[in-house]
Amino acid sequence: MSGGAMTNPALAYHEYLGPAIFVPMTRVTLGAAKPKQGERVLDVACGTGIVTMQLPPLVGGTGKVVGLDINPAMLAVASAQTAPEGPQIEWVQASGEATGLPDASFDLVLCQHGLQFFPDREAGAREMRRVLDTGGRAVVACWQNLDRQTFFATLMRSIARHLNVTEARAAAPFTLGDADVLKSLLDGAGFERVEMQTHTIHTRFPQPEKFVRMSAGAGAAVMPEVYDGVDIEELVAKVIVDCKADLARYQVGDHLSFAMPTNLAIAYV
Repeated sequence: MSGGAMTNPALAYHEYLGPAIFVPMTRVTLGAAKPKQGERVLDVACGTGIVTMQLPPLVGGTGKVVGLDINPAMLAVASAQTAPEGPQIEWVQASGEATGLPDASFDLVLCQHGLQFFPDREAGAREMRRVLDTGGRAVVACWQNLDRQTFFATLMRSIARHLNVTEARAAAPFTLGDADVLKSLLDGAGFERVEMQTHTIHTRFPQPEKFVRMSAGAGAAVMPEVYDGVDIEELVAKVIVDCKADLARYQVGDHLSFAMPTNLAIAYV
């Protein structure tokens, strides 16, 4: 991990959590989305661009790729990466609830583990529908509920206790984990048909205690208001004590390895 990642939560998120969680999840998301040559694709809540960067070669020179996120630190990491072959990615800082993009301007909208963070999820789902052209589709992935997770359940409950916030607030990544709720949300946004899938990825993190440290630090990138004024080192020390038994349980050699189930919706216009 680069030295900058130790002081930059967005870079920590990208360099440590990305390869173990979001890269394998990207393969699932794109396998369901099946981007085609010439398509116009919007990646909502793109974060550091892990999904977005895979899109230009898939849509080719006649396609279009836009990565949108509300967090400028995440976009700074995304835009600093070497551009892939294909159309130039347009990076847009905006809310997924009000993108400012034209009606019916995309063939495919992706949202990998972002919708659960929206203050107004209904508005976010409607916005995905609004920017899709006739015949378009949205692919939305959300982790299953915290009680369906393994090591992350222990980790998030510990973080919530030490931040003195509700479990739901600290565990925001897992708060849209009911497949029926996700489907209903997209149905209500005006999609003609919504198909649901279930997938499980298997993570593999080097240096287990570092995983706790980087997870706590990376939380500041996606939930900065929760972490405002928090001493990260003090938080990490307390969480490591709480997670000691599960660190041993899920350790394989010098790695931490556990399953993460997710729900994936494909919504058609």
